[in-house]
Amino acid sequence: MGRGIIILAIVLVAWIIKPAQAQNDYLNGGNHCNNHRLEPYMEYNLQEQLYDNSSSNNSRGDSGRIGLRYSYSFGGTCTTEYKDIMLQNERLKQELEMLKMCGKYKELELGEEFATVREKCAGVRKKSDTSE
Repeated sequence: MGRGIIILAIVLVAWIIKPAQAQNDYLNGGNHCNNHRLEPYMEYNLQEQLYDNSSSNNSRGDSGRIGLRYSYSFGGTCTTEYKDIMLQNERLKQELEMLKMCGKYKELELGEEFATVREKCAGVRKKSDTSE
């Protein structure tokens, strides 16, 4: 029985774990930038008491709570300059991805359903060779 549970746990963990993806740490930063956070929460507790003939209080102790939790990070590293750099990096990632995609599809004749791709890739051309 114990071995079966261990094997089942290993299979479950192997099924849940996703393969690691390579990343560019320079372009993929900024995930820690949480200055403010507002999150709803709900808690419910069910506490049953045992019946005791000597006690007159034989009720259940259910309790619940609903609310909003506000968090603010004091002294965080998420400055305005840092946010500007991360926004610039996001734009750079988009441009590099578009450049890669436009290079693949620039020789194709794109129909009306690809008007946005055509528009975004219109300025992508090979450099003219003027060294001769």
